[in-house]
Amino acid sequence: MLRGAVDRRNGARSGFSLTELLIVVTILGLIAGIVVLGSSAMLPGSHLSQAVHTLAAEVYGARSEAIARNQTYHIEYDIDAGSYQLITPFRPGGGLAREEDERLATKREEMPRGIEITRVTVDGIDYAEGKVRVRFDPLGTVSGHSVVLTQGEYESIFTLEVLPLTGMVRFHEGEFTREIPEEGDFE
Repeated sequence: MLRGAVDRRNGARSGFSLTELLIVVTILGLIAGIVVLGSSAMLPGSHLSQAVHTLAAEVYGARSEAIARNQTYHIEYDIDAGSYQLITPFRPGGGLAREEDERLATKREEMPRGIEITRVTVDGIDYAEGKVRVRFDPLGTVSGHSVVLTQGEYESIFTLEVLPLTGMVRFHEGEFTREIPEEGDFE
């Protein structure tokens, strides 16, 4: 006990010096910088992946609504604006729409910054501009189509393919076009 009292009187103390704390803070700052730079290099791919999966969820949702409500739904892709929206069979005030132009459309969903819709293929016909509508029937069938999303800055391309009979969604890295079968293919 006497020794502890003597140490305190001579100025001995426990803890870290200012120099030691500055070194630790500098090292932590360097580690944080490396983590941020490393994660930002991985983010571009995740933005495209997220856009593809969000669009796939919209497709599944449109098909499910068509089946559940026993009505025809559409998704309209606006290639030029890089967006899409769900077109319902209902009027804005309620009830079923009698005319196509009366149909209630949901809020237009924009592609994330740097990602664009470069091509939509419906039943073997390619569209590179304008608006394209695909159909979701109450029996679960869908206009067979594919959507090509491009992240130009990183030269990443992804294709979302929607199968016509089942409405199942398939993902393809790069541009993908399913060949339409011809009569001779079944011989």
